[in-house]
Amino acid sequence: MSELALHPALAGKIVVITGGAGALCSAMALELARQGAKVAILNRTEAKGAALAAQITSGGGQSLSLACDVMDALNVQQAADEIRRHWGPCDLLINGAGAISRRRSLPKRLCRTVIWRIPISSPFSICPSADFAVSST
Repeated sequence: MSELALHPALAGKIVVITGGAGALCSAMALELARQGAKVAILNRTEAKGAALAAQITSGGGQSLSLACDVMDALNVQQAADEIRRHWGPCDLLINGAGAISRRRSLPKRLCRTVIWRIPISSPFSICPSADFAVSST
């Protein structure tokens, strides 16, 4: 990681990224870590999240990877508790969780999950259930 952060205000901040190992969110995680943030990667695929966290830590950053399904309130609460134990309260939450399907057409039930439940409604379930409140500092 660079010695001079471009945005010193990010240094030491605790950033939680849902869907953290996806293409866009992994790029955000790498840059936030480069800027000095402590990055918690929440991802359903444990191996992808762990690989990204290892990449961050091998570059001198601080990262934590947790397997987490944002549609499972208990799972989210457990992840939030682990992050608090490890570093303290969350300063910034990036909800990047989503779903993609390689099918040409989707049944209505699956369409609701891919388009509505995960990307649009999960922020409403993740924030209160995990108490991911932005800290006052």
